[in-house]
Amino acid sequence: MTHPRNPITRIEVFEVQRLASTRMTVTLGNKYSASRPRLVSLALFFLVLGSYSNPAISRAAGPWRGRVVDSETREPLNGVAVLAVWHRNRAMDGAVGWTHTGHIGSTETVTDSAGRFTIPSRNFFTFGIGFRVDGPQLMFFKAGYGGWRFSGRSEDLTGDGALVEMRALRTSQEQTNYLEGRWTREERKQLEQSWRHADRPENPFGIPYEEARGYEAAINEARAKLGLRPTSIGFPGLGHEYYRPTPPEDPGQAVLRRPSGIAIDGDGNVYVADTENHRIVKFNADLSVRKKWGTFGRSDGQLQSPRSVTVDRNGTIYVADWGNHRVQMYTAEGDFLGKWGELRYYDLGGSFTPTHLGATGSDEIIVFNSNRIYRFTSSGRLLSQFGEPFLFWAHTGTAVDVHGNVYGINDKYLRGEPPIIKFDSKGQLLAKWGQTGKERGQLSYPVELTVDADGRLYVADRIMGNARVLVYDAHGIFVDQIELPGIRSPSRLAVDKRGHIYVTDHFQPRVYKFGPFLPR
Repeated sequence: MTHPRNPITRIEVFEVQRLASTRMTVTLGNKYSASRPRLVSLALFFLVLGSYSNPAISRAAGPWRGRVVDSETREPLNGVAVLAVWHRNRAMDGAVGWTHTGHIGSTETVTDSAGRFTIPSRNFFTFGIGFRVDGPQLMFFKAGYGGWRFSGRSEDLTGDGALVEMRALRTSQEQTNYLEGRWTREERKQLEQSWRHADRPENPFGIPYEEARGYEAAINEARAKLGLRPTSIGFPGLGHEYYRPTPPEDPGQAVLRRPSGIAIDGDGNVYVADTENHRIVKFNADLSVRKKWGTFGRSDGQLQSPRSVTVDRNGTIYVADWGNHRVQMYTAEGDFLGKWGELRYYDLGGSFTPTHLGATGSDEIIVFNSNRIYRFTSSGRLLSQFGEPFLFWAHTGTAVDVHGNVYGINDKYLRGEPPIIKFDSKGQLLAKWGQTGKERGQLSYPVELTVDADGRLYVADRIMGNARVLVYDAHGIFVDQIELPGIRSPSRLAVDKRGHIYVTDHFQPRVYKFGPFLPR
């Protein structure tokens, strides 16, 4: 910011909402070169603007207290799960700020035997002029009840506390309708006239699931008693409706379901992302089962539809935990090491669902996600990203070499362009090559790629219900073609240092090993 007469070299502006008061405080940093009167004037300007842009909200004083009763009997309700959520919102249309809107904090509690609850005061810090913190937004749940309202007109939770009435559900059918949201349009309309959230329990999707564990547990306990599948509260969501238990397996056996990721470590061990079993299976080089880890869920170490796996030079295992919007790290024996990615809603734009991983020679982790390429350090720090809509052909793989170059299937290959495209680590297009067709050396329906230790590119091609692999050198020169008998729909591809090719098939519950092949 520059003043016509007195230049201000740097001004740091912070905005603090103190919920125990009714105004905003704007603090100016002390690194400046302006006269004191002008600084005071500038401070007053921002203070006025902050007050205008962030109007005080009487309910945001804290602490918050209330009492919950049965709407008919007026008896206090013990053990009601109470979830309070705060959001950062724009204070006026077109506000300019240096922060995002959405969830900023949550607190859980339960009512005591007198039906009372207390939510402690909360202080939030938010950058930017033109934003405010609103809340708390309240959610209540108790088995056998559905919907709530404030008694009378009082909604002030900061004094003696407001009285909250909950609507009793008299039959198991009413309870099921509420938990599943199965009301008719007319029933829902009538409920909305008198009650809040009476159609089904509210699910604040944007909050981290760790901050709503008690609320979720209460809901799922009620669902279990009625024979309903569990549900999930918060981010990321859990696809319970798609979950099926792992089928019975003999000791030393692994029945794969739609495997969609494969990697090989320096000792020749093979790791497979067993997608619909929500786990990783580790095989010896002879494909005997060595280790299995992972269960369906979103806690640390749990997985939800893992789509890819890779190994760095140190033997650390990285898994594309697709359904949980993150990458998880494990030891070679399956011990959880860490996680990174979109751990909170909208951290990376709201659509981070990693489908392919690769490790470079410098141990950077390359992630393909929604037609974007992300470069991370091995600890999860984002280095860069690039891409554009339809950069790579949908539902096909990507590959990474030791230099960080990225290979993919050109989304325009059906329009006559070369099928293979190669980018450097900064997203600059380096080359395109290949021909479409069914003859030797041509690609009919390329679906998956991998790079070996010598920089050769292997491309799995599906043709007339069969599969083959075309091999190219690092410059795109065709080297060899390898048939894959028995493979219908190759889903992932890997090559070990001896030239063996490992392939998973979408429709067959096993890993295939071919070779060794030494391309001419």
